[in-house]
Amino acid sequence: MTNALAIIEKKKDAITAVLPQGMDPERFIQMANSVSRNKSLARCSPESVAMCIYGCANLGLYPDPVLKHVYLIPFGGKATIVMGYGGYIELAARSKQLGRVYTSVVYEGEEWEYWVDENGAHIKHIPDDSKANNNKILRAYCVSRVRGDSHVEIVSMADCEKLKTFGSNPIWKNEKVAMMRKTAIIRSAKVWPLTDSLGLALHYDQQAELGKDQFENDRAMRLNVKPLVAEPDDLLADDVDGEVIDDGQWQPADDEMQSIIDAESEMK
Repeated sequence: MTNALAIIEKKKDAITAVLPQGMDPERFIQMANSVSRNKSLARCSPESVAMCIYGCANLGLYPDPVLKHVYLIPFGGKATIVMGYGGYIELAARSKQLGRVYTSVVYEGEEWEYWVDENGAHIKHIPDDSKANNNKILRAYCVSRVRGDSHVEIVSMADCEKLKTFGSNPIWKNEKVAMMRKTAIIRSAKVWPLTDSLGLALHYDQQAELGKDQFENDRAMRLNVKPLVAEPDDLLADDVDGEVIDDGQWQPADDEMQSIIDAESEMK
């Protein structure tokens, strides 16, 4: 049993206690254990892996990368929570003040129109699967209904290239479509009535982008995301394989997305 697994086992009552009603505690812990075995997370401190699992529980999202809700990614020797666009859609769906949230990307050659009139912003997008493989992405968009009104947020590729994490975060290279959709959602969220879970998700992403501790004494603490303190006998250094690299850069194993690829294959 690795260090992270030992901490999760010891603290599983505290972890499952914060799960929202309707989530299966046993299923959550099973997924948490499976994700924690991911080889790339062996490069991280076991406490950080356990804290990320606890963070997922607070969000009310299963830590299953296949769902594309939330990922655990190595960063600077620590596991870091990275939200997927599907996680934001799932959390938005639970809000009584938000209607349907839809996001997509537009490829070169697809039919696309955007206009604004007295009734607000409108788009017309006709996807064409034949354009998706060979054509470049022009933009992503998110359409949401906020208190009965429609809101449209559009993000161009040029907008994304200006982001601090565009060149440094390997997820942008391998999951560009998902990250563009997520960026459109995050910008849309500025006009959403935020639930605690949505606010916490935005906090985690912002802290990750800034390279800061996601569980320091700020919003995470105010929302009762308290550190899982490991007892000395939880930390058995010999149980962890791999080198902890603390250089402040994203450190996936072998290739840039191995942490996600390994986890997805393990969950299938």
